[in-house]
Amino acid sequence: MTVDSLEIGVVIWDNDREQKKIEGFVMKRIWLIVCFLILAVPVRPAALALKPVLTANLMPGVTVLTGISPKAGDTLPEFTANVAFQKSATVTLSGEGTVVAVCYLSVAQFQTASFKVEKGVEAKLFLDDKPVEPGKPLVFETGGHKVTMLLKGTAATEGAEPVTIDGLDATVTVTGERAYSHLDYTKLVSPGYFTASSDGRFAAVTLSGRDDEGKRKGSLAVIRLDGAAVQKHEIEGARQPVFSSDSKQLYYVKDKKIMVLDLGSMDKHLVRLMEKPVSGLAVSEDGRFLYFIVRDTFKQKKKGDYSLWTRMEQKRPEWLSKSFLFSLSTDGVVLQKLYGPVSISAYDVHKNHVVLSVNEDIDRYPWSSFRVVDLNLETLAAQQVGAYSRSFDEVKYLDDKTVLFVSQRRPYREGQQTNYYDKALFTLDMTSGEIHCVSLDAAFSPGIDIIYTRQTSDTLQKIKDGEVIFIATLDGKGAVFRYKDGEVSKVDIPGGVVNGFCATADGTLFLSSAIDQYPSLYLDKKRIVDFQDESTQKGELSPYKEFTFKSKNGYNIHNSLVYPAGFEPGKTYPLIVFYYGGVVPCGSVFHPTFQWLSGNGYFVLLTTPRGAVGRGEKFAAEHANEWGEKSAADLIEAASYTVKHEPSVDGARMGAYSGSYGGFLAMSLATKTTLFKALISEYGISNITSYWGAGYWGYLYGMSALAGSYPWNARNVFVDKSPLFHADKVKTPLLLMHGDADTNVPVVESDQMYTALKVLGKKTAYVRFFGENHGMKGKFSNWIAQEEFVMAWFDNYLKNEPAHWNYLLKETEVKPEHEPFKDYFFYGEKAHDKD
Repeated sequence: MTVDSLEIGVVIWDNDREQKKIEGFVMKRIWLIVCFLILAVPVRPAALALKPVLTANLMPGVTVLTGISPKAGDTLPEFTANVAFQKSATVTLSGEGTVVAVCYLSVAQFQTASFKVEKGVEAKLFLDDKPVEPGKPLVFETGGHKVTMLLKGTAATEGAEPVTIDGLDATVTVTGERAYSHLDYTKLVSPGYFTASSDGRFAAVTLSGRDDEGKRKGSLAVIRLDGAAVQKHEIEGARQPVFSSDSKQLYYVKDKKIMVLDLGSMDKHLVRLMEKPVSGLAVSEDGRFLYFIVRDTFKQKKKGDYSLWTRMEQKRPEWLSKSFLFSLSTDGVVLQKLYGPVSISAYDVHKNHVVLSVNEDIDRYPWSSFRVVDLNLETLAAQQVGAYSRSFDEVKYLDDKTVLFVSQRRPYREGQQTNYYDKALFTLDMTSGEIHCVSLDAAFSPGIDIIYTRQTSDTLQKIKDGEVIFIATLDGKGAVFRYKDGEVSKVDIPGGVVNGFCATADGTLFLSSAIDQYPSLYLDKKRIVDFQDESTQKGELSPYKEFTFKSKNGYNIHNSLVYPAGFEPGKTYPLIVFYYGGVVPCGSVFHPTFQWLSGNGYFVLLTTPRGAVGRGEKFAAEHANEWGEKSAADLIEAASYTVKHEPSVDGARMGAYSGSYGGFLAMSLATKTTLFKALISEYGISNITSYWGAGYWGYLYGMSALAGSYPWNARNVFVDKSPLFHADKVKTPLLLMHGDADTNVPVVESDQMYTALKVLGKKTAYVRFFGENHGMKGKFSNWIAQEEFVMAWFDNYLKNEPAHWNYLLKETEVKPEHEPFKDYFFYGEKAHDKD
């Protein structure tokens, strides 16, 4: 058959799933090519029947039911035990009562769809516990989702599904097992500060999570460890737990109330209602007194139409705030001010003495003075032990005459090429005031200082006179050491990243996590408490591996590589590189972002370039004045090494992102290499000069990062290493994100880089979050939006999947509403006659 001329009208679906018609397209002399054309047209997925499902029959009148993640046999907590979920191949409606049906969907890429309800059916649909408005599209990000349906009535057509979703390519299950998704973010429980009773029978852990609306909620879990089964008792809103020395009481703070829990009866009592919030709660060795700090927060108020600055600290609104040390008898009767007003950075109580670390602002380098005070609790006489050119970040009595403390490895000295965030352990003689460093040449840095990791216990914990155990950062992980008889030795701890510990009579408790392990509580090396609920644990965590390579400059660069969810050897996947690049290392800690990226089909490389703490003084000191010269080279080398040694990484599809100094580094990478096909800078620095001078902290961070360098003596740093002055070299699509209330890295840093890139015609976009400070996580919705923009940007440029980015563009599109005058005329026309 020969066709001389054929006019074809076809319907296709583009990436945005909008129906388009191409008419009047003329093809000549086609030999049976019509069949080929039909096969080539993209096919929209057929209607998706939601089966199998988990169903339960409810009483009439039930209209809303969310927050459930059931499996077969589970009962509904709001109803009697006979209201249970059953696995069903379809939903059967009888016309009486209400049926709740739940299923879990897994989608391979971002999609939008719509749902259809059969005639005769009343339906309410919830996607990830959020009600779906009629007529609005369903939005499915890559990963797992939960669909809850409330159904009533009778299907009009025999055998018809009551609800179908049109245009969705997904798999339906009833197990809930899935790749990690944003649904898990809201359910994630994060353990915070913890401590334990000295006899080892109890632990107390502060927990933080979010409610169904994403609002932060906190509680204190009191865990009994001496029974056959671990028992957990939660106190909503409680924090700052501290056990009495006899292990019979637990004191804590709730709002402005100091409370006590009797560990025998588990009864709670009010000790005292305070006028202001308290912090640093401690209890005396004899159990008679509580000690705490009250901060008198003074915010500078506007007076007239201007302010007059004469001191550097006036840049900060709370520069006049002071703190006080108080004591309170444990019966709540006697409240006494012991010391203040000053700025107390740390304190410790031993017998009838208190050692206090006191900082005061000064108007010259290093912008603070540091002194140590010995307070006699019997006479309240305060004696200065000494004034120093270093901070005292943590203090702990070693014995009656000696205090152990944490400080930067080297004292402040202007122009010194060192990293003041790199710490060491010292002793202080309380009589002579002399100090001695006991870990000057050690690789570790006392305290936990790892990206996305917060320390969850006191750094220094006294075992007995002359013996203290402390936690430190070493090679991007938490390590525990013992100081005894003038020597430091390492303590054996469980794997993963330990960020808190507590020594007891029955062993040592640890809080630890790993990229593929939620934070858990361990007793020695045995995991005893998980804090996640069952539904969160259905999110499958992707595995990872750690590796180290020697860089061209002779340093060992440590890395963690997270594999894509559902990884299949032989296939290739895009890679996203995450780093900080400043003074804080990346570790193999659990964080939902890395699992979410993995769940969306990415390798995730976590790497630590030169300049971070916890790998020795020389490694950390490389941060001084480097500003992308060394750290960018290490990042490029790490990505290239990964491609060479992991055949499943697609070297042609790599992206990188980070925030703050890491955001600066993303901009810097954009001016140096085309290795990455997409980059993202979150609240980053584009112009070192404006960052140094405009924010609250730039000049202070500069004591390490700009040692001895200033705009008037180091053009080679302030200009030559600022990405803004090299914007013309950018060839990689660069997304900028910033909070417009950032007091650390002012929003002008992203403003001016965006302006430069647009003037130059570069591929860029800019997301400005209203009211957000540094980190852009003040509102949970902004945190989620920030992550969605990250995913959409990388999907667009690394996977050639623009649907998510296009959706966000459409959702954020500003449509102006013009309201012209109701009575107007054009020039030359007669005005309307109002009569």
